[in-house]
Amino acid sequence: MLKTYKSKEPIKGMEIEDSSITDYLNYVDQALNFFESVDTRKPEPFKPYLDKADKFLRKHAGISYEDFLNLTDAAQIQEDDFALLPKDNLRRRLFVFRARAYLSALEIFENQHPEIDIKDLLKKIKQAKIPGLKKGEKEPVLEKIIEVLK
Repeated sequence: MLKTYKSKEPIKGMEIEDSSITDYLNYVDQALNFFESVDTRKPEPFKPYLDKADKFLRKHAGISYEDFLNLTDAAQIQEDDFALLPKDNLRRRLFVFRARAYLSALEIFENQHPEIDIKDLLKKIKQAKIPGLKKGEKEPVLEKIIEVLK
């Protein structure tokens, strides 16, 4: 039996007016569920989602997923849940976890909805109130993704 991603404020099933945001959030939720259920003893357990994240960034920003991670000093992020983490390596792990989910979900979304511009979707997400995804006005990982796509 698969474990499911548990959150105080679940992403899936939230009432969001824009159906494109809802679809994207469902893809994020699927990724998070996969991450929670994966057997980390197997070699490269996250490869399917890492490949999606890498493909998305190469197509839209001309950089690899690893380059994206190296561009960000997660230890310097003081917003959202990052401020609660006392150690730099924990902030880095949270950043990697979220980046993998958000980027792979963007790749899946783009494949399922080629008619919707990804930059427009990110703009809508940035402006929307999404408690399960953003605690404040800004979500640091999404901000970095938007920054690299400019």
